[in-house]
Amino acid sequence: MSEAAKSTSALIAWLRAIEPNAVLVKDLRQAARNWSVTGAVLLMMAIFFIVSLAFLLGDEMAGRGNYLGAQLFASIAGVMMTVTFIFLPVYVGIRSMTERASASADLLYITTMSPARIIAGKFLSGAALVGIFFTTALPFMVFSYLLRGIDLPTILLTVGYLYVLNCLLLLAAMMLASMGIHFIFKILIALFVGLPLIFYTMAAVLGTAMIAGFGGAFSGGRFLAEALPIILTILLNIGLAAGLLFFLCVSFITPRTANREFPLRVYCAVMWVVVGLEAGVWALAEDEWEIFGYVFGAFCGLLGALGIFYAIGQEDHLSVRVRRDIPRNPLRRAMAFLFFNGALGGLVLSCLFIFGGLLLIFAGLEAWPMLTGSSSSTHDWSEFCSGFIMLGLYLIAHALMSLWIHRTWLPTRSPMWPRLFFLVSIGIPYCATFVIYYLVKQDFLADGTIPGIMLNSFYAMADGDEESVYTHLIAALVLTAGALALNAKWIFSRLKDFKPYERPATPVPPTPPVTQTAPAANENPIPPKLD
Repeated sequence: MSEAAKSTSALIAWLRAIEPNAVLVKDLRQAARNWSVTGAVLLMMAIFFIVSLAFLLGDEMAGRGNYLGAQLFASIAGVMMTVTFIFLPVYVGIRSMTERASASADLLYITTMSPARIIAGKFLSGAALVGIFFTTALPFMVFSYLLRGIDLPTILLTVGYLYVLNCLLLLAAMMLASMGIHFIFKILIALFVGLPLIFYTMAAVLGTAMIAGFGGAFSGGRFLAEALPIILTILLNIGLAAGLLFFLCVSFITPRTANREFPLRVYCAVMWVVVGLEAGVWALAEDEWEIFGYVFGAFCGLLGALGIFYAIGQEDHLSVRVRRDIPRNPLRRAMAFLFFNGALGGLVLSCLFIFGGLLLIFAGLEAWPMLTGSSSSTHDWSEFCSGFIMLGLYLIAHALMSLWIHRTWLPTRSPMWPRLFFLVSIGIPYCATFVIYYLVKQDFLADGTIPGIMLNSFYAMADGDEESVYTHLIAALVLTAGALALNAKWIFSRLKDFKPYERPATPVPPTPPVTQTAPAANENPIPPKLD
């Protein structure tokens, strides 16, 4: 009995020692005192009641059938998505952006909490708010089961799927709010990127037939064979996207003197491996090599392109705090160079994602007959390889040229300017060439090949014009070689500068304190007022 009492007291002491997340408690307290959240919950309950009552009365007056559950559920889900997918990300994003503002930005750096703990607290508070809103809609959704036409597994899986998507949108809003750009650009990104993404997600959820088939999979005995792998794959991909957004938020609020890019780059490498394994497992399960080739190839290209765009906006200066973590072993130092702060390391890591993925695709293509005993593919992958390498080289050339322009002409400006130059160098030449080509040839640019114009190469790949693809490939090689020549000195200096911190041999003597002497008797310590 004494042993049980001791274990119980130890458990109580351990529970008392658990410290709740201060940001979570603060945000939930502010949300409870905020009438906008309370009013939105009450308003949504009133809307659900009115929609359900009007739906039932209208159907009774029209004399339609009794299988109304699916229609009522779709109506309630549409209203809930309209409120939660728009209101909650805007609410969380605005609150995060006000804390990121210049007037209160120091509050993020005077606390002993880590940046990851701060972001985790804000995300958990937002997830709790999403749960509150969903619990107001869940009784009306379950009521639709009584009207027939829909089953409980479909209702529960749909609600869970919508909840996960809503949390993902919250992370996207937090990432946008944490970015170190002007609030006007944040508003523009939210309007022209965020809102279309939200509307597309809502349309995809309402229009998909995949979720509606889960309920039948439960009763038909196909759950383990068909539904469960799809559910796990969706949850895995959403979890990977959520982790990427989380580490981006952590990187944005981490002080510049710290190694802020290390967790993000390590996570990107892990995500690259996980997606490759996922695509390989699905290819083996379905016995179709194209699943691995196209899915993993598209992911490598997308991750590499976003990584290049993100890397060129980083600072090259390494603080003393970062230099102390650089390994002294040459091999470990070469590996650490890819994951520490700096634009060059991010560029090299992104190129490894692109071309390393392509190498794995073709290695697996050769090993596929030995693994499965069947032919790998009848598709000619040479065009895919040429187009993949061409686009990768174009991205590298534009990124290096953007960095060179920034260092040469605007070295004192923000390090994020190369990202603007990157977009301009891709879009402006294409628009100018499009206009000139139309004025000269009286035809659209899709019918012509202009080497060196990256966006023009997509027409050649879409038409399957092998000669035009090789022409663009040669032009991309020339541009990349020229960009490397212009940045050779910078590349060498970055590699040479990446070394551990060494204490100076002769320490700098401390500056003597300034002593203030009392004014003489005939001196006036207060200066005269000048009109």
